[in-house]
Amino acid sequence: MPPTAELQRLLALVNEARSQPRTCGATAYPAAHPLVAEPRLMAAAHVHSADMHEHGFMGHMGSDGSSVSQRVEREGYAWSALGENVAWGYASPDAVMDGWLSSPGHCANIMRLGFTEVGLGLVGTHWTQVFANPR
Repeated sequence: MPPTAELQRLLALVNEARSQPRTCGATAYPAAHPLVAEPRLMAAAHVHSADMHEHGFMGHMGSDGSSVSQRVEREGYAWSALGENVAWGYASPDAVMDGWLSSPGHCANIMRLGFTEVGLGLVGTHWTQVFANPR
């Protein structure tokens, strides 16, 4: 299933942010290579956004107690580096990216050089980004 227009916009915003040096909190990050949307990561991100939406929560632990690593591995993705951003209540890709870039930890995930692939999910207003590098 191809990404929706909103998720395509979010991917463009992620790569735009990574294209220039950025300071996240007190840490400076160099520009980073663009991320590529990876189908298994897209599936893991969608499943987590759907779970958060269906069960009315926002968090990194799934309603079944799963972690991001467990959700990614369920999709058959073998990873060497992994990170996740979640958000709730933002009405657009631009708004959620502004929120993530304003948060040092979320911003650091977006800028991390060790990530090469990404999965993005949106159900309702529950957003998920899964960042990874394959094994």
